[in-house]
Amino acid sequence: MAEASDFLDRGLPVLIDRIGDGVIVLRMNRPDRLNAMTAGLVSELHESLDRISSDPECRVVILTGEGGGFCTGLDFAGYGLALSSSHLGTNQR
Repeated sequence: MAEASDFLDRGLPVLIDRIGDGVIVLRMNRPDRLNAMTAGLVSELHESLDRISSDPECRVVILTGEGGGFCTGLDFAGYGLALSSSHLGTNQR
């Protein structure tokens, strides 16, 4: 697998690094937002875990975040409008 530093330069939402026999680290890569989850980040985590699940050598997955925080939760700005909210005013959305 590629080195984590290779992914940092590309600005990918999830960094993947194999750090030892059977150990893979997934890093959420939005340190400027304390790794708050957007729809794109969640999708990338799912895709990464799907790929890892087919790796017969992987025994452990460590999920962590870049920067000073693990994850602050959902970044509501990264999810667009809620379904059925078009009739609400901007203060209620």
